[in-house]
Amino acid sequence: MEYIASRLVELRRKDGLTQQEMASKLGVSHRAFQSYERSEREAPLVLLSCLRENFGVDLNELLTGKPSAELDLESLRIVIESIEATLDSMHRVMAPGKKARLVVLCCELLASGTTVSMIQAIVRESLSEQ
Repeated sequence: MEYIASRLVELRRKDGLTQQEMASKLGVSHRAFQSYERSEREAPLVLLSCLRENFGVDLNELLTGKPSAELDLESLRIVIESIEATLDSMHRVMAPGKKARLVVLCCELLASGTTVSMIQAIVRESLSEQ
């Protein structure tokens, strides 16, 4: 969590943004963003996804400090099946565009060594926040 906090500070400063400006770009309150930068709160999955989309951040690098590795088709199949199974178990439906972004995010996590069961937990948490 501290590594993510230090990367948030680094990304913000690299773009010459104040905490308030960065919070606005990410759609969170100034106070919430401060707590992420200080490691007082863990940044939610949605925020990490926004960093990827708005700043081109490699999530694997953000989470582990190492760039993402390429995934093979079998890994992609595992991610998609895990997301589908989690959605089914929660009796939830997700818009195709949103599901595609979640697949990309989960693939990056899988490439970083995150287990399938952890990915399913992340998907459940992400859905419960909505």
